[in-house]
Amino acid sequence: MNTICCLECRLRRMWKAVLLCHEKQLSAIQDSKMHLIKAVTISQSNAAAVATVELERELAKWYRCFNKWISSQRSYAEALNGWLRKWLTEPEVQEENTPDGAPPFSPGKLGAPPVFVISNDWLQVIEMVSKNEVLKTIDQFSKLVHEYKKTQEKEHRQKRKADHASRDYNKRRKVLQRELGLSTSLDMVAVMENTHHSHDNRVIELEKMSRKKDEEKTKHDEIVKHAHLAASATLPVGLVPVLHQIVSFSQENVQKYTSIRTRGARVH
Repeated sequence: MNTICCLECRLRRMWKAVLLCHEKQLSAIQDSKMHLIKAVTISQSNAAAVATVELERELAKWYRCFNKWISSQRSYAEALNGWLRKWLTEPEVQEENTPDGAPPFSPGKLGAPPVFVISNDWLQVIEMVSKNEVLKTIDQFSKLVHEYKKTQEKEHRQKRKADHASRDYNKRRKVLQRELGLSTSLDMVAVMENTHHSHDNRVIELEKMSRKKDEEKTKHDEIVKHAHLAASATLPVGLVPVLHQIVSFSQENVQKYTSIRTRGARVH
């Protein structure tokens, strides 16, 4: 029994430590200037794409590990409780059903040894504190990062289109500039604005290329703007809710663990 009590005590201390740690993390992030975060586009650095993929991978790992961590505790408590119940005689285990049809197993009322009470209380604590909200917010954070990754990829594609349109325009402008015997790009602008050349197919084609260049650049600027907004929302919309849920989950565990009856046991 003392071993079980020691385990329960250490789990209680663990949850207090988890609570303190995540409260500090939450406070630090909320006090930071997270709304000023700006995106580093793939066009600026390939490391941006690598970092986003790595973050998405770590969030998936965080989800799996947290789920497994809590499920393992529950499985252990269920196995221990089930094994201990086998040592109770049939008359002791059988009780009247509750209105919902579930038999209310209560070792204390049965006069069972304290270890049965501790084990049963521990299982009830684990069953009362749901991990679902924590997992839900981690999943939402992961989806947010995934959408941001898609925005990064879209920005990279659009940047290539804008650069391609700009190169085509500059190349064609230089060719036409030579054909018309113009010495500077300003002369070329003057030609394009001159109605005398408005029916020149070469000028018309260059004007189309100029419009396309501007359109592609405008599209790229809009995507970059969206990427900055998405990046600035990553912490307040993604990470902060996760930390809030973990803090709440830890607080509830700390509170519930104090209800486990360990009277009479020596806790180390």
